[in-house]
Amino acid sequence: MELSGGRLHVAGLLEEGKVGAPALSDGRARSAASPVRPGFAAVERGAGGAIVAGVGVGSDEEVVAFVVDGAGRLGPVAKTSLKVRAGELGVRLSGLPGGGALLSDEGRRFVVWLDEEGREVGAAAWPEGVAAAVCQDGSAGPRFYPSGKPGAFVEVEALAAPGTCVVGEPGWTTDGSLRWFGTRAEGRDVVPEAGVVRGLGAAVERAGGEDAEEVEEVKATAPRPCPPEMVLVQGKLCVDRFEATLVDTASGEELSPDFPVTPNLMEITLGDWSTGRSRVGGVHARAMPLPFLPGWQRGQKLNVVAVPRRLARPNGYLTGLVAESACAAAGKRLCTLPEFVMACRGQDDTPFPYGDTYVEGVCNVFREAHPAAILHDNASIGHLDPRLNHVRAGEAPLFRRTGATPACRSRWGNDAIYDMVGNLDEWVDEGSGAFAGGFYARSTRSGCDAVVTAHPRSYLDYSTGARCCKDAAP
Repeated sequence: MELSGGRLHVAGLLEEGKVGAPALSDGRARSAASPVRPGFAAVERGAGGAIVAGVGVGSDEEVVAFVVDGAGRLGPVAKTSLKVRAGELGVRLSGLPGGGALLSDEGRRFVVWLDEEGREVGAAAWPEGVAAAVCQDGSAGPRFYPSGKPGAFVEVEALAAPGTCVVGEPGWTTDGSLRWFGTRAEGRDVVPEAGVVRGLGAAVERAGGEDAEEVEEVKATAPRPCPPEMVLVQGKLCVDRFEATLVDTASGEELSPDFPVTPNLMEITLGDWSTGRSRVGGVHARAMPLPFLPGWQRGQKLNVVAVPRRLARPNGYLTGLVAESACAAAGKRLCTLPEFVMACRGQDDTPFPYGDTYVEGVCNVFREAHPAAILHDNASIGHLDPRLNHVRAGEAPLFRRTGATPACRSRWGNDAIYDMVGNLDEWVDEGSGAFAGGFYARSTRSGCDAVVTAHPRSYLDYSTGARCCKDAAP
């Protein structure tokens, strides 16, 4: 399933990977008006098809659920008692082996039990208690996890062990065990972990799914003016929903967001700061290690593509030239400055994504500290230090993951673009070089009109990132 242009497109995959039922005979996906916003989740349904849940269209907080049967038809949409914080996109959804699913917010504050038809059959606040862990990926393991019985939880000591982080959502299996993927801290090392705890639930014999029914052919599906990862702006422009993560086109691996992409600059930066970090800043700053740089990323020129991903650490340290080529590799381009401003102002055409007046803290901009001032005792030096976007102000990180500032969103219909003000400066196609929006420590209250034109396209530092645009399909 994918959501594009307000339509939910549904197709199946055959064992050999080809598109099959419930797609049309010519391979096009069936589509229907989507009841949910981007960020929805889906799990396999025991009777065939899927259970789907997400933030409902027409609401900022209300979560709805429904099923898509094996023939690709959408069932009735039911409201649930789960609510997310205004502007949050994601929900957690995991299937139960006896049928139905567990639905919760990403912060694991509340959980709803759904039956096979996507209807709520129970709800409860999630008990407090998580692992003592600082997680680079995923989240600290929860001490309690919902059982298959509505309203009931089981205590899982292994999930709450010190240093345990969970990536994605744990899942119940038919043998009654709870399993998860994540990481575990061992001293200074972080190692991947597959966790299994047996005997927590009863074994369940899963019934086979029903065959997909034949349904009446339709002449055409609705057009898709934008790819699913982009938002339609004024019916003519597609804009990436999130800031760009760079991906190696050959391997599909994400590049480190903390180093330049070009090999010579990467090696210079690595060499300079492997030793240079011990000569600037206070004792705590000097002890801060460099972030991890994958070995495969060194020693070769990589072909990279810009991919917008939710809750990712988007790439800084980008020149305008790299940003331009990464967008081109995705079949897109850099936004022009007028396009950026228009998209940022939203459908209500306001100076800030959220309204007419600057409100401190709504977007990740004009933060209380500057990372170079903390690391180097001087905000004006060392702007290629790979550690800068890992600096924290108190307990909070200065640099945030994409979409992690949910109120900072530019609304367009039932969709929104995130972080067009703050987090990273974003290169735009303007003159000899410009980036817009302001980054997290830039002292600006200009909102969507914030722009820097003082640097050529060959410039880069820790705060320069990218977002792509393209013309909407007719």
